[in-house]
Amino acid sequence: MLCGYISGVYGVRGWVKVYSYTRPIDNLLQYRPWQLRTDGDSNIHEPESGRRTSRGLIAKLRGVDDRDQAEALRGQEIWIDSAQFPTLPKGEYYHRELLGLAAYDQHRQALGTVDQVLETATHDVLLIRGEQEYLIPYAPGETVLNVDLEQRRIDLRWDGVLE
Repeated sequence: MLCGYISGVYGVRGWVKVYSYTRPIDNLLQYRPWQLRTDGDSNIHEPESGRRTSRGLIAKLRGVDDRDQAEALRGQEIWIDSAQFPTLPKGEYYHRELLGLAAYDQHRQALGTVDQVLETATHDVLLIRGEQEYLIPYAPGETVLNVDLEQRRIDLRWDGVLE
C-alpha cells in the first residue's frame, strides 16, 4: 500500500525527509521494510532510525550514508506490504479499501466510484467521480448506509444537499 514518499534530504549523513500518509505520521516508522518505487523501478530499503520533527518526519535508511545517495531517493513512493497493518474493528475501513468502490444513492442510482478520501477537520469526505463529481461526507449511519467490500460497493444517503 502506498504510505508516503521521500520529499527531500535532511543534512549530509543520508537522512531523508518523508511525507507520510499514515496517521499519526510517525506510524510509518513502525513498518519494515519500505519498498521505494519510481517509474516502474522498485528497491527494498530498511529504515534504521527516524523521528518526527517540527516540520514533519525524517528517516535514516540502511546503506544511504551521504547527501548524494539521499538526494537520489527524492520523489520515490514508499510502499508497505498491507499484511503488516492491523485488522480494523467491524465497520471501520482503511481509506485504500474505499477507493474504487461503486457508489450508489439510496434510490439505487449509480453515482460513480470513490476516487479519493479527503481528510477535513470534522470528518473524511468521499470524492465520487462519475458523470458528475460529488463530495459526500463519510458519516456512517447518516450519509453512509452500507459498505460491502466483497461486492466493491458503497451505498449512500445522498440527494445532492445536506439536510
